[in-house]
Amino acid sequence: MSIRSRRRRERWVMLTWGLVGLGFGLMLLSTVMWWKQDDVGAGFRSNTPQAQALEPLLAKWRQGQLPGSVAGSADMAAWAPLLTALQRLQTQRAQALDQYEAQVKEASPSAWLVPAQLVLPTGRQVLATRLLQLDRALSTWTQREAAIQAEFDSAMNAWFQQAPPWLDLDARQQMMEASGEAARVVHAYVQLEQDLLAQIRHLSHHIDSLGDRVSLASTEQGDGAAELVFAQEVDFNRYQSSVARLSELAEQEQSQMSLVRQVDRQHLMHLADAVESSVMVP
Repeated sequence: MSIRSRRRRERWVMLTWGLVGLGFGLMLLSTVMWWKQDDVGAGFRSNTPQAQALEPLLAKWRQGQLPGSVAGSADMAAWAPLLTALQRLQTQRAQALDQYEAQVKEASPSAWLVPAQLVLPTGRQVLATRLLQLDRALSTWTQREAAIQAEFDSAMNAWFQQAPPWLDLDARQQMMEASGEAARVVHAYVQLEQDLLAQIRHLSHHIDSLGDRVSLASTEQGDGAAELVFAQEVDFNRYQSSVARLSELAEQEQSQMSLVRQVDRQHLMHLADAVESSVMVP
């Protein structure tokens, strides 16, 4: 029996394609170099003047900020190449994000994720084209982030060869891991975006498969809005399930986006922790 007489209005979940996260490194961490260890590290831990000279840099990093410059002793000047690499990392990430956002804005599928468009073959075709554009934009962005991450890891490995000798192996390992954590956070966001694209495709393909078993009708409120009407309960239930999944993914997206936006800040804070582990008295 047709359930047209029992039309049900859906609250449409519009996906937000707004700001996306910073940076995404798909690459594996560079192999950690092994350095000869000597007694200089233990000597530094009790050298208060040098520890105090380092504190302004660590204070900035703990705040998630890069200092404008590193002034002071020759030992502190040794940090300049790493700061330059960090600045380049953040600048390139921001540029890659700007380019990605522009592509996402151009390919936004929102106008075709409404009943009036989903029910039309032409609307679904445009939606499919937009999703392909978003696929390409996401792929381009992730490849760019991988290159940016690789460049930074290479620069940091090069800096390790001239870094202060008291920076022990454990601290250097932690610094590499901090870089990897930033990549993993953004990777999780990208995976979520890919799931969203796949779910939108699933919804569109479902509507396409129904043929004349789905139609468009005005809402009972008479406000000019439209709703999908399904001839069979099973199709309606599947549609409901798909919309619920989209809603779930959209909520996860917002949560993950918050983490992604903090990637550079958290990176610097982890670097501060790693360096501090070498200068603190056991």
